[in-house]
Amino acid sequence: MNTEIEKKINISPTQLNAWEEEYLSDDWSQMHLSEIKRGRPRISAEDLHAISIKLTTSDLEKIEELKKIRGINRSEFIRNAVKKELATITT
Repeated sequence: MNTEIEKKINISPTQLNAWEEEYLSDDWSQMHLSEIKRGRPRISAEDLHAISIKLTTSDLEKIEELKKIRGINRSEFIRNAVKKELATITT
């Protein structure tokens, strides 16, 4: 197997071979299946609310650039910025 792929998926050829043997044996008695949960994984224990904001083109371009550098999506970038700003407020 390609070592670059192995690094990305973090599964060894030994594990893949074991899974292949298990699959080909048609013996599913050792399978431990967990409950299937629909939808995206929750990012918060609290309820989330969608909002809409308007940004200038230059601000949006900066956000797009920074989110790529940080390896996060736009929503996560904006949530982090809001949390950072809210943390500065003394209640």
